[in-house]
Amino acid sequence: MKQVEGTALLVTIAEDLSNEPVLKVWALDKTEKKTGIPRCQSTLTIQNGRRQFPVRYQTIQQLAEVG
Repeated sequence: MKQVEGTALLVTIAEDLSNEPVLKVWALDKTEKKTGIPRCQSTLTIQNGRRQFPVRYQTIQQLAEVG
């Protein structure tokens, strides 16, 4: 989990070895009306062939720098 510096965006990666990792971008300044939780702006499945190599923090850091 990493907040993109200078923005209200939060990047998360969910890993489950039985499925592909999922990257999500959350807008911390926008909430869902029904639940009040931050709004998910984007969801991306990371295609890694379901290899048992965890996605690392450096990956999130690099994505945050691109954003």
